[in-house]
This record gives sequence, C-alpha cells and structure tokens, in this order.
Amino acid sequence: MIVSALSLLSAAIGLAAAYYWLMASQVEPAPPEIAGKIGDAMFQNTVWVSALIAASKQSATLNKTAALLTAFSVATGVAASLVLNWP
Repeated sequence: MIVSALSLLSAAIGLAAAYYWLMASQVEPAPPEIAGKIGDAMFQNTVWVSALIAASKQSATLNKTAALLTAFSVATGVAASLVLNWP
C-alpha cells in the first residue's frame, strides 16, 4: 500500500516537473506595445533587451521549480524502493 502510494506520488510529481520544463521552454519575450510606436532604434533595442531579460527570468523560475519537483520525485521513488526492499 505504501509502496504504491509513493510510486504514484513519484510519477505525479515527475509529470508536474515535466510540465514546468515544457512551460519554461515556451516562454517568449513580449515587449510592450509602445516599442513599435517610437522610431528611435536605440529605444527599441533597449525595450527588446529588457523583454528578453524578463523572459529569461521567467524561464529560470520555471526551471527552478521543475528541478525541485524532479528532486522530490526522485526522493519519493527512492523511498518507495527502500520500503519495498526493506528486510
């Protein structure tokens, strides 16, 4: 009973981690609408760089969550193995 619960929990957490990694890989930079309305090239470049930095931060946050979930998934999998093989 405990082994099954730990195994299911490990699988569910692993799937959640995969979802977060998928979301992290799909983050796109989104510059504000004002960027296209102002003709200054330096301003437009600055806005795009800011948008890229914000997207990178969002992706990094999602990656961190995915990594922590993966660690918990592995830990519950190990716990299931230990309970199953305990003498």
